[in-house]
Amino acid sequence: MIWLSHFQASVLRETFTIKENSVKVSLDLGITESIVKLEQGKFIFPDMQSLALEDIESIISSKNVCFLVEDNIVKKIQLYSAKTKRFYKLYPTSINTPPTVEISGIRMHSVKDIEPYKDAMDKVNAIKLIKGRILDTCFGLGYTSIMASKFTDVYSFEVDENILDIAKHNPWSKYAFISDKIYLKNGDIEEEIREINEEFFDGIIHDPPSFKICSKLYTENFYKELFRVLNSKGRLYHYIGNPSGKYRGRNLEKGVVNRLRNVGFRVIRKIAKGVVVVK
Repeated sequence: MIWLSHFQASVLRETFTIKENSVKVSLDLGITESIVKLEQGKFIFPDMQSLALEDIESIISSKNVCFLVEDNIVKKIQLYSAKTKRFYKLYPTSINTPPTVEISGIRMHSVKDIEPYKDAMDKVNAIKLIKGRILDTCFGLGYTSIMASKFTDVYSFEVDENILDIAKHNPWSKYAFISDKIYLKNGDIEEEIREINEEFFDGIIHDPPSFKICSKLYTENFYKELFRVLNSKGRLYHYIGNPSGKYRGRNLEKGVVNRLRNVGFRVIRKIAKGVVVVK
């Protein structure tokens, strides 16, 4: 398969402009590089697919979405769900960093200060787990699960099948679907967690959607379940986002910390955009 964004397409157009016969460019959104040839005004890819200059120009003009090339046809990696009434698309971040997913104009990752894989690794490092089992409550594009699986087994849940569909079309997410260390289920963690045994996990990474989108994952009742399934020496990292952010006039971080304490967690430190707690 071939994946392109406006970043890679711009490299191809430059090749056409300076009349080179070939160029080395990534065809999987920055993971690897391949040689693309320019013959008779067309770009010839290693799998013998080809695109005309106008195809490349159309990609360049769409800076907020990634593309898949299949059967010499350029297709946007996006979809609309009548069920959720939301629009999903794979959003490019740079020429060699993982994309994020945008849901009705809201990006899953903050990409201004840090690229998504580094962000995921920071969340894994926050719980300092080198063995045992990790719960990644919200799979998303799978970056956190992938990083955590470098150390241990990961159990992850994703309620939105549309997100999983986008992830399956993302080359940076591929490992999450083939790894024998990642146990992924299309299910609602708020319901699924009730079926998990007490103290089953040695670490938890809780990176939920925004409070506005999914407030039930910020409730005291859900935190009680997180407390129950975490072992007595385990750590939990809770992503909060903007520490000074407010919802309906209330400080979001303060509310999260208070509810975590109410169910028995002890806060050990606050880190950028999140908090680490222990039982």
